[in-house]
Amino acid sequence: MDSLRSAFLENPLWVYVALALAALVLIALWYERRTRRLLLLLAAPPVLAAGVALLAWAVQTDREQILRVSEEIVADISAGRSEALKTYLHEDFTGVYRGRIEMDKGRALALARSEPARYAVRDIRLGPAEVEVSGGRADATGTLYVDTGGRGRIPVHYHVEWVKIADGWRIRRADNIRAGPE
Repeated sequence: MDSLRSAFLENPLWVYVALALAALVLIALWYERRTRRLLLLLAAPPVLAAGVALLAWAVQTDREQILRVSEEIVADISAGRSEALKTYLHEDFTGVYRGRIEMDKGRALALARSEPARYAVRDIRLGPAEVEVSGGRADATGTLYVDTGGRGRIPVHYHVEWVKIADGWRIRRADNIRAGPE
């Protein structure tokens, strides 16, 4: 079921290809037979494609929500703020920073405010991420690209555990796996 949800809502390209092929078959049949019924059936593929596009636009999957929240947090920290992080960290948050610094929610927020200035961070970008959702839990792994100016663009690999609560997804645990050249 998850793969169908993902295929229709997150990446419906295969649906559009199948509908385009169906339209080509209908065009060939109509060209050969020229019946009114086939002419009316020619309207089905574009209408169905529009319906799939509207559905994909209107429905945001759990995976898309997590990616959107991740982008919001990264943009906020890059701009020198930590409000989004404060909103999306779970009350029982734990984590490890730089492989050795244990964090709770308060320490994570303090680091989010102090570390960008300490390392002269000019910009932070979220790279590709893998998000696996299973019920009310999700695991995300990926790379942040931190531009420090003098030291260049540093990749920071991470793992984040998410939990779903009544009002959305929250970060339960975050670990900086590795920083440095890929």
